[in-house]
Amino acid sequence: MRLWKLLIPVGIVSLLIFIAISFHRFIDPDEGFYLLASRLVYQHKLPYVDFFYTQAPLLPYVYGLWLHIGGESWLWARSLSAGLTAALATLVYFQVCSCTRKWALGMLAVCLFAANSQVFAWMPITKTYALSSVLLFSSYVAASRFSSRSSKFAFALAALLFGLSVEVRAYFIAVLPIFLLAIFRNSAIREKKTAICYFAAGFALAMLPSLYFFSLNPALFSFDNLGYHSIRSSDGLIGNFGQKLAVFLGAAILPSPGDGPQLGLLCLAGLIAALKTRATTSWPVALQIAAVLALVSLLPTPVYLQYFCVVVPFLVTGTICAIHDLLRFADLKRTRTLTFAGLPLLAIYLAAPVNEFRSFVLTGTGFGVPGEGPANWNPKTVLAVSKTVDRLAAPGEEVMSFWPGYLFGTKAAPFPGFESDSGLACAARLTGAQRTRYHIVSRPQVEADIAAHIPRIVVLGNQEYWHDAKQPYVEALLRSGYHRVRLIEDTSIYTL
Repeated sequence: MRLWKLLIPVGIVSLLIFIAISFHRFIDPDEGFYLLASRLVYQHKLPYVDFFYTQAPLLPYVYGLWLHIGGESWLWARSLSAGLTAALATLVYFQVCSCTRKWALGMLAVCLFAANSQVFAWMPITKTYALSSVLLFSSYVAASRFSSRSSKFAFALAALLFGLSVEVRAYFIAVLPIFLLAIFRNSAIREKKTAICYFAAGFALAMLPSLYFFSLNPALFSFDNLGYHSIRSSDGLIGNFGQKLAVFLGAAILPSPGDGPQLGLLCLAGLIAALKTRATTSWPVALQIAAVLALVSLLPTPVYLQYFCVVVPFLVTGTICAIHDLLRFADLKRTRTLTFAGLPLLAIYLAAPVNEFRSFVLTGTGFGVPGEGPANWNPKTVLAVSKTVDRLAAPGEEVMSFWPGYLFGTKAAPFPGFESDSGLACAARLTGAQRTRYHIVSRPQVEADIAAHIPRIVVLGNQEYWHDAKQPYVEALLRSGYHRVRLIEDTSIYTL
């Protein structure tokens, strides 16, 4: 059938598109943290136990294995993210074609997915979104095929994939009730207790990494995954509802930088189709998952618009399948009316991300690029800094780099407490004993280490300037006899 003959070409074209984007997209601050963590775990370091790590444990091991195979390279690391995003696009095509039996709707779904600014901006880079989303969507695809002929291990496989997505992005656990309800409501599944037991077994197997790290040190695991997120903002774990409302309006209703009207158009189309159409066997689950993910994406404080990129594949799939069902029950005149009404909205959707594409891939201006200028986050600039550090540092020498990404791809090691660039922001809210336990350093401690000439090389730049000012460290370095040996854009490299 034409449906499945197009599956491989869709995957190949998607891969080429996302690789091209990932190779040119400006670097995101979190990427340096994730990539250095991925290197550390293959140097036999343990997240939480040996260094501060603020997410579930799976991502650094997946990317660490990838780097172990192909070497430490930004392009090689991002090629994995591009491949995962292309796999997700292919799964979207596969699922829509399976539900509608129309290859054209599958192609439309892929176009809506790939053209969404939330997708091309945040998934083909080294962050948690691509890996967690492809695992969760794979679980959804497997679960949507539960029937009376399903093997018991099909339930375990779906749960394993779901559990692994939670091991990448912990709040995905909120989707668990949807999978359980899908099993209970599926009349084709006769032995529901058996299905639930195998599902639970698969999920428990996926949770073994977290259980292992929790058993090593419950306090460290709990703080890094939950405690840190409750103190990184003065508003607590779940607070600042005004900011949440503003982000929600920007994501779903009002055009906003980094998104435009795309999510709003998808939400509107999906909602209308859901209200106008009879229930089917597949699309409600996709829309339910999208709704739950959107809700839990609003919970952290502060909320960032990029969190909603994980909603897009489910929202696209559910919306396309719902519209197909709506048109299937409509007469010819109504079908033509809906089609002509939808074409302008489709044109707006496809044209909306032009400015966002220019900002993320070409100019770096407008949003998403903190610091003193977009040039600091240009891949060429970052590589230039890393090469300079590599020339200055001895193999294994501990370098105090305020942004961990500069040490990725070098022979230098991070100075203790500088494996992450998030710790300084919350250091003042912790006691000295807590900072030592959680591998977090404070400004006084950093200045004391500089005064004692403990690090020979200090790289100052690309830190979280909105949390911690740069100038006090500059003054501390100059007072202590350090000299700036290289300035690359706004990043300074100091040595004794």
